[in-house]
Amino acid sequence: MDWSSNISELLVRLELEQLTVEDLNLAQINQILESNLTVLQNDPKLLDEISSSILTIANQYNNSKLAIAICESILKIRPDDLYIISNLSEFYWLNYDYDNAFKFIKLLEQKAQTKLAKLYANYRLLDLMLKLGDWSNMEKMNELYIKDLSNLLNQELDLNEPLVQEMFVSLVTKLPYIQDYPQINRNLQNKISLYFEKHINRLLGFTRYPITQQRKQKKYPTIGYLSSTLGRNSVGWLSRWLFKYHNRENYFIYLYVIEQNEDDITEFWFKQNVDKYYNLPSEPLLIAQQIQQDQVDILIDLDSLTRPVSCAVMALKSAPIQATWLGLDATGIPNIDYFIVDPYVVEQNAQQYYQEQLWFLPQTYIAVDGFEIASANISRAQLNIPQDALVYFTSQTGMKRHPDIIRIQLQILKQVPNSFLLIKGLADVAIIKELFVKLAQQEDIAAERLHFLGASPSEEMHRANLSLADVILDTYPYNGATTTLEALWLGIPLVTLVGKQFAARNSYSFMLNAGISEGIAYTHQEYIEWGVRFGQNEQLRATVHWKLFKNRQNSPLWNAQLFSKHMESAYLAMWQQYCR
Repeated sequence: MDWSSNISELLVRLELEQLTVEDLNLAQINQILESNLTVLQNDPKLLDEISSSILTIANQYNNSKLAIAICESILKIRPDDLYIISNLSEFYWLNYDYDNAFKFIKLLEQKAQTKLAKLYANYRLLDLMLKLGDWSNMEKMNELYIKDLSNLLNQELDLNEPLVQEMFVSLVTKLPYIQDYPQINRNLQNKISLYFEKHINRLLGFTRYPITQQRKQKKYPTIGYLSSTLGRNSVGWLSRWLFKYHNRENYFIYLYVIEQNEDDITEFWFKQNVDKYYNLPSEPLLIAQQIQQDQVDILIDLDSLTRPVSCAVMALKSAPIQATWLGLDATGIPNIDYFIVDPYVVEQNAQQYYQEQLWFLPQTYIAVDGFEIASANISRAQLNIPQDALVYFTSQTGMKRHPDIIRIQLQILKQVPNSFLLIKGLADVAIIKELFVKLAQQEDIAAERLHFLGASPSEEMHRANLSLADVILDTYPYNGATTTLEALWLGIPLVTLVGKQFAARNSYSFMLNAGISEGIAYTHQEYIEWGVRFGQNEQLRATVHWKLFKNRQNSPLWNAQLFSKHMESAYLAMWQQYCR
C-alpha cells in the first residue's frame, strides 16, 4: 500500500518514500520525527500539510498508532494546537487507551479559549463518556451542554477555527442517545446545519453550473451515492442489496466513497455493482467538483452525520436533487431536499421538526435479503448457563446503555426465575459491568445472572452467537438497527420500546415490516410485560419464531428487490417533480 500523495513531501523529508505503512517501525518513526523537529518548526507550511494528513493516515491506512506518533511530535512544536489535541484523544480511543483519551480531552478543555471551542471540548467529553458507557453524571452533563449550545446558537458565530469548522455539524449527534425529544434535538440540529452550510459555502466557494433544459429532458436521472462506510459495518451490510438490484439499464450509478478502507464487502457488493466508482480523498470541494462534472442528477448521502466531510459535500449542493438515506437521521442541511423514510420510523407529525421534506416509501425504508451466518464460538455450557434456563440478550454499544432501559430490563429478569442476561457491545467492559452490577444489586438480582461477552471475531460469528438467546431486549432511546434486523432474520422474539425520534422507532418499523407486533411496547410497563410474557411462555416464543420464518417469504423487510423498485420509483418521482 503506497502513501497518499498529500504527504509525499513529509516522506521526502524523512527519507521514507520507499516504505509502506506495514513496514513502518514506530520507534524508528519517533526517532526520525524527533530529529527533524527543528526542520518542521521552521517550515509551518509543511507542518500544516502533515496535520491535514493525520486523518488520512488513521482512517484510510488504518494506522492510528503512527498518527499518534506524528501528533505527539507536532504537539511539541505547537502545544496549543486544538486540532492536534482533539485528534490525539480520538486516536488513543481507537487504540483502547482510555486514560490518554480522557487526558487529552481535559487538555482540550483547558486550552480552549473561545466559547465555541469550549463547547466542542464538552462535546468530546460527552462523546467519550458515552462510548465508554459511563452514565454516572450524564443527566447533569447533558442539561448543561444543551443550555450552553442553545445560548451559543443565539449569537453570531465565527467558525474560522479549523477544529470547529470540521466538527461543528456534529455537535448534536450525541443527544438522541440521551433523550427522546426530537423537537429539541432536531431544532438544534437544524440551526447548527444552517450555520455550517453558510460557512462551508463561504469557505470553499463552490461554483454551481446551471442545469440545462436538454439535461432535464432525460427520462431517467443519473444517481450518485456518497459514503465512507461501505464495508463491514452497518451501512455496508444494509445498503448492499439496493446496489445489487438497481436497474442498471435505466439508471447510471456513480459511487463516491471517501477515503474508504476497502474490504471484501466493498469489493464484491459495491465496486462491482456500479457504473463508475471513486475512492476520493477527504476534500469536500474536490468531491463536489467531481460530482458536478459527472452530471449526477440525484445525490444520495448514506452516512448523514457519521462524518462531517459528507455533510460538507452535501452543503455545497453539487447535484440538483439531494437526499439522505440511512445514516444517523437527517442532517438538517438546507441544501438537502429529502429525507427518505417510511410511515413507521417517524411520527405522523414529524415533518414539523425536519428541515428536509420527508419522502415516504410505501412500506419499509430498508430491506435486506438476509445475513451470512457462521458457526457459534460460545455455548451455554461455556457460560455455565443451564440448558433449561431462559436467556435474554442485549447487544449494543455503550452509547445505547441508558440506565433507565437497563433498570426495566433487570425488572424483567427479576420476574422470570432461572433466567440470565447476556450483555455484549463496544464499551469499556469494566465500566459497563460496574453499571449493570450496581443496578442489579438495587433490584436484588445476583450478579451471577449477568454475563458479559467480548467481541466476536467476525459479524458472521456474532450472528451465530445470537442463537444463544431466547429473547432479545432492545435499547431506548436509541434502538438497535442492524442488530434488530439480525435478530428478526434469525427468528428470535424481540422487545422494543417505541419512542418519538427516528432512532427510537427503527425496531418498531422493522418488526411491523417483518409481519409481527408481539414485543412492541409503548410504555416502560408494557416493555416489562412483554419481556416477562416471552420469558414465561414458551409457546408464545415458538409462535413468534414460526411467524418470523414464515414471513421471510412475503414480508417487505425481506424483499430487497421490491424495495429497490420503490427507491427507483422515488428517484424518478423526485426527478419528474424537479423537471416540472
